[in-house]
Amino acid sequence: MLMKDVFKLSVTLALICAIAGAALAATYSVTSAVISERKQAELQRALGELFPMADKFEETSRDNITYFLATKDGKLVGAIMQSAGGGYAGPISLLVAVDMAGAVRGVRITGQRETPGIGDRVTAPAFLGQFTGKTVRDPLAVGGDIQAISGATLSVRGVTTGVRNALALFQQHVLGGLRLFR
Repeated sequence: MLMKDVFKLSVTLALICAIAGAALAATYSVTSAVISERKQAELQRALGELFPMADKFEETSRDNITYFLATKDGKLVGAIMQSAGGGYAGPISLLVAVDMAGAVRGVRITGQRETPGIGDRVTAPAFLGQFTGKTVRDPLAVGGDIQAISGATLSVRGVTTGVRNALALFQQHVLGGLRLFR
């Protein structure tokens, strides 16, 4: 192969890469706003499902913690805390709704990569429903007050840790913040 042929192939490859890169950039610029809008709509739907009696959700961030204060007729009725726990295949992201008595009203998994048919069973309403009514005073122990799922122990522990963390963050940031302003 001559040097001329190598140069020709290199230029051709560079051109193909430049065209592909430009196509990807154009696609991203067109779709990024749509993707962002859909994620925001999905979040609002999840917030409404977790706290159906609330008429407004105010996103709040404090100390790198993001949560949503749920109000009804201007009165604080609870908060939805973003949390996560470590699963078998990576982090399991959660939204945990907590009322002003500090009890869990609902849990929604917003992201997970657990094994289909095994670890992803933590997304089932029957599993998530067992957290309803739990407070920071409950042990939240897998095999104790939290029913395990056979073959998905790490996933169950991840969700349980996420709920436990959300309850602690609620106590610290929402209830603790209210005491500061009284």
